[in-house]
This record gives sequence, C-alpha cells and structure tokens, in this order.
Amino acid sequence: MTLTTLDELITILSTLPGLPPIERARTVRSLAQKSRAILGDVGEQAIFEAVHEMVGTHKSSHREVAQELGVVPATVNEAVVRYRRRHGSCH
Repeated sequence: MTLTTLDELITILSTLPGLPPIERARTVRSLAQKSRAILGDVGEQAIFEAVHEMVGTHKSSHREVAQELGVVPATVNEAVVRYRRRHGSCH
C-alpha cells in the first residue's frame, strides 16, 4: 500500500468499517506510519502557507506563526525548510 496524499489516506480510512476484522487490523497497522508522514506534510504545508501569508506585513512571520502555535520560531523555520526541501523552493 503506497499512500502519498491526504485524499488517498481519507479514502482508505473510509473503507475500514466494511473490512473483516483481521484485514482491518492489518490495514490499520500498515497505515499508521504512512499516516504520520502524510499528516506531518499537511501540517508543514499549513505552516509554510501561514508564514507566506504574512510576508509583506510588518510582522515577523516566523515569530508570529510560532506564537500562534505555541512553539518557538525555530520549530516554524524547521517546518518551512522541510516543506521546501520536499516540494521545491518554488512554492
């Protein structure tokens, strides 16, 4: 099972209730790791977008986003760097 997007994850999750118990258990186990990666990417994309919405304002975008999320600015910076690394700096 190869998942790459949130939509694919949602599709697979919606099929779980109709699966026999053993197959459902196997599917859930295989989804766990990939789900973390997909959801991490979705979160990093949201942080990237939030930072870029503030570009051109008088706010320090990384600091402001970090404050809104309750994290340090370095965490926001790391998320933006990871997102750019995976998706290219053209975003």
